Amino acid sequence: MHAQDAPKGGVSRRLIALDYDATMEAIGEVLAHSPGHKVVLEANRLVKRHKVAVEYYEPGGERGTIAALAGDNLRKLLLREDVKLYDPRTKRVDQPFTEGDCAGEGICGTCLVAVEAGAETLSAMDATEKVITKGRPATWRAACRCIVGAENQDARLKIRLRPQSAGGAQDDAAGGEPKTLAAAGEDPLASAPEVGV
Repeated sequence: MHAQDAPKGGVSRRLIALDYDATMEAIGEVLAHSPGHKVVLEANRLVKRHKVAVEYYEPGGERGTIAALAGDNLRKLLLREDVKLYDPRTKRVDQPFTEGDCAGEGICGTCLVAVEAGAETLSAMDATEKVITKGRPATWRAACRCIVGAENQDARLKIRLRPQSAGGAQDDAAGGEPKTLAAAGEDPLASAPEVGV
């Protein structure tokens, strides 16, 4: 429905880019406020998106749960909810002498998460993500490359944020027992270049 389609005295609602539930609510409002008027509806690819619960854990132990919809990008979802995704100490894959993230372009490797449950409900790892996670535990994913509920299914996803941070890593080969990088004899900053000011 577009504003120019509203009959005189009628009600108009813009439906473009609304999810299924919001679209149905808007249609109901128009019908309730337009008795006796013709209602014109144009629907394009209207699909009900399933619900996904994303449970996250911070390296310091804080946790939270976000209600998402199937098809949401994991990075965008976390940032929209003001969840701290990036560790500023993480060395970029694409530009190791540069700090900061690539704003979701999928090339820097600074938005890593460890998937502890629900990995099968994420989009498949593409070639770019395989480069970003090469040499990392198999459960690590780049949040910018992940779509939650990829097959439009209800899902529960459990992730650990910033697994590359000291105190946030886990050695997957050791049977899933929590193990910090420092305890494993690995210093996440040891290979980072010294930068003079």
